[in-house]
Amino acid sequence: SAGVCETSVYHEKLAQRIAELREEIRILENCHNQVTPICCLPPEILSKIFLTLSAVTPRHHPRDSVSWFRVSHVCVHWRSVALSCSDLWANLRFVSPAFTELMLDRAREALLSVVF
Repeated sequence: SAGVCETSVYHEKLAQRIAELREEIRILENCHNQVTPICCLPPEILSKIFLTLSAVTPRHHPRDSVSWFRVSHVCVHWRSVALSCSDLWANLRFVSPAFTELMLDRAREALLSVVF
């Protein structure tokens, strides 16, 4: 019984240390990404790139039409720029009700383009 208790405590400490190391790796990756040349571009230029990507994305299937959305998952900087670019979210595609609502929220005051 005592061995099981000690194993449980040891396992908990290992899990806690793993979580700490994962957080440290996340912070280091963020620092690494911040010094890459693409992250040194001003948000205005990066936004234009994202808008161009959105404009040239194939529209054969509703899910394809929002594949540009992946840019918001590259790094913290790209996500911040993508989320702050309301025009990027104003070209509504009805992939799902939840995604459409998300796009409406992120489009804020931008003029909407609705494709049905």
